Amino acid sequence: MQVELPTCRIDEPVGQAGARAEERGYSICPVVNENGIVLGLIGKRDWDTDPTASAEQLMDSAPTTLRPSDPLEKAKQTVNESDRGSVLVTDSDGKLLGAFFGASKK
Repeated sequence: MQVELPTCRIDEPVGQAGARAEERGYSICPVVNENGIVLGLIGKRDWDTDPTASAEQLMDSAPTTLRPSDPLEKAKQTVNESDRGSVLVTDSDGKLLGAFFGASKK
């Protein structure tokens, strides 16, 4: 079974994006453009801070990313070092493919 990671657009209020992400059990929401290219990342601390702010105002504009070809050990280490407990997975063009989560995060 494939589960699609919730995403939002740059002009979307973070409260709306956060509600959608939390409904699906996630504490992050990648910010993408119309082609699925990652522009940033918002998380629970963002939508809890100011739910009316746009994703552009609060997003991390340089989220940590991995490629599908990266070794599993690198992914584990990167997630453990991440303050969000997750790392986005993108292709070489920056298109979102998914996310890698630590044991206690989603």
